[in-house]
Amino acid sequence: RDFCLSRGLGDVYKRQEDGKGAAASFIINPAFNESLDLKGTGNLLFMIDSSGSMSGLYLATIKRGVINALHSIKDSEKTFNVVAFGSWINKLYDTPVLATSTNVSNAEGFVNSLEAVMGGTEFTKAFKDSFDESVPEDSVVFFFSDGEISGNKLTEVFKQISASVTAKKLKIFTFGIGNSPNHHLIREISRLGKGYAEFIPVSADKTLLVKQQKISSAIQRQLQRAFSSLKDYSLSFYSENDESINPEFVLYSPFDLGPIISDYPIQINCFLETKDNLKIKKIKISGT
Repeated sequence: RDFCLSRGLGDVYKRQEDGKGAAASFIINPAFNESLDLKGTGNLLFMIDSSGSMSGLYLATIKRGVINALHSIKDSEKTFNVVAFGSWINKLYDTPVLATSTNVSNAEGFVNSLEAVMGGTEFTKAFKDSFDESVPEDSVVFFFSDGEISGNKLTEVFKQISASVTAKKLKIFTFGIGNSPNHHLIREISRLGKGYAEFIPVSADKTLLVKQQKISSAIQRQLQRAFSSLKDYSLSFYSENDESINPEFVLYSPFDLGPIISDYPIQINCFLETKDNLKIKKIKISGT
């Protein structure tokens, strides 16, 4: 499918006093007709942090989320696998299997049996061992953790993820669990994996139903991003006269917007580096 969205900015600009640049921040709400179809092909790998820090409500919340996702792909043409990790990994299947009712039921039993007894969280080893030759290219990874790291430097973790993503063309969607997860780690893993990060607070004063609803909603959003979103796209900027602005003059954040899904607003902050009296009056997102 082809997609093109143009958004006019209006008079929202603030120009620097020296006239050498101008900045703007805007929110767009993309809308395109694309329903979530989970019956097609594709491989989904669930990575569940089962280290000691995940005990109690943290791991219980993750279990509900993974089981929700498994039931969403049941009886489809998708394949899947489940990996628990800590100081080592524990794979449900040696290779991905079809999401039949029997295999999903077995996976549900495996997930429910997990306990937070797998030592520390060795992220580098977890990613290296999980992304072995059994994982097909273009797989989608759902990664669940509080981000509490042990035994690894962040640079080592990010280097391993980058290598795996490049080699396997993976997409990694992360779930930060708990009230004080490592936001930097969880977000950076999703950024390197060209995915998106969700954060699920877990509070003892909330009912089990509330926790299940939060993780289930996050799962459905991530499934939509993974299997029904705009992933390959480009941004173009235009002046008041509808002339294209050299992208070298435009700084914007976040630099990597991640997958764009219909009806979910995204915010883009721009800074135009030029001495000319230019203003960005329109942004265009084009992709397939």
